[in-house]
Amino acid sequence: MKNNSLKQRIIREIVKENGGTVTEVEQIIDFQAAFVANTIKDGGFEGIFLPYLGKFHVIPYRIQKFNDAIIRGKRRKGDPLYGTEVSPGI
Repeated sequence: MKNNSLKQRIIREIVKENGGTVTEVEQIIDFQAAFVANTIKDGGFEGIFLPYLGKFHVIPYRIQKFNDAIIRGKRRKGDPLYGTEVSPGI
């Protein structure tokens, strides 16, 4: 999670209500955000439930549309993985 004023305000509120240190709470929040991002990147479409925040999931149709848009963009830029082939300079 980006280090911004909203995040810092949430962290201070959590520390005030539940105890702990700012560093501990910040690490927990960052871990949760990284866990959600990594699970989605790895194709974990089954969903992730985070207490007090809800369930997060990716709709396969939307991820396909997103991936198609990325591929189209790379083709336009001439990316060797998706566009014109580039021979190795051996």
